[in-house]
Amino acid sequence: MSGKIAFWSYSRHDDEAEGRRIHQLALDIGEQLHLITGDRLSAWVDLDDLEWGTPWRETVDDAVTAVDFFVPIVTPRYFQRLECRRELNLFVRGRRQVSGSARLLPILYQDLRDDPLTAADPAVADIRSMQYRDWTKVKHLERDSQPYRQGTHGIATKLVELAATPAGPLPAAADRAHRLVTSVLRGLVDVTDLLVAATAEGADPDSLVPRLKQRAPKLLAAAHVVNGDVYEAQVRASRAGDAELDAALVRLGGVLAATLDRCGEVAEAIRAWGKGDDRVRDALRPVELGLRLVADGRETIERWTGGRR
Repeated sequence: MSGKIAFWSYSRHDDEAEGRRIHQLALDIGEQLHLITGDRLSAWVDLDDLEWGTPWRETVDDAVTAVDFFVPIVTPRYFQRLECRRELNLFVRGRRQVSGSARLLPILYQDLRDDPLTAADPAVADIRSMQYRDWTKVKHLERDSQPYRQGTHGIATKLVELAATPAGPLPAAADRAHRLVTSVLRGLVDVTDLLVAATAEGADPDSLVPRLKQRAPKLLAAAHVVNGDVYEAQVRASRAGDAELDAALVRLGGVLAATLDRCGEVAEAIRAWGKGDDRVRDALRPVELGLRLVADGRETIERWTGGRR
């Protein structure tokens, strides 16, 4: 084991609220990895590894697909952050295409809410399908306490075990990539239909806000899947070497670009609408996040087309 082996994915707001304890946890686990393996590792890739002036998004995208492990620090706010969802999709959906498996070790830092939005969220389902480490009772203990030291050692040990686990078989690239294109289109239709259904009865705030809030779980779920489909289609297309698929993505990119731009514009309009009104802002935040997730695929679609549309 050597080099940068893991991506430490967390909400910066959570880290600030915790007095940088989440960042310190990464350093402590890194020290335990050094103790176990004897190697001085640059174990974590996060914003501290980026040089000033480096394009943030490009560096994070490259890092997530290059590293071996992904360690998300799970809190309710984690799923409210576009960047965290992007990182999760990049690793879960993209990494499997280049290594045959996605090695995740989630750390549950704060219990999640029990509500319809959380229950319908495919990002939450991805995390819950993995074996995770519960840090909720350890997070505020002193670093030299026995439970804290045992916990960091246990996480480091698990990462070493994961490193020794053989990668799974690579999926067939071309066949699944074609189906992903269909999935992207279906997801965009679902998002659009939910917005149309919510606004069909008029735009009076007293009735529109509850209708949007009611549809938010399904809209956010569909948007998260679209976001992952776009990333996975890009990775698969680059692997497939399929001229027909490449041409299809170029044509599709020209159609989708305008739609994704429009989703971004609507998200900004919703954000502006919620300013100064806490009730509207809180109710529409998941809708805004869903639209931003869809719009987030715009730059990836540019990679599909390569300026050829």
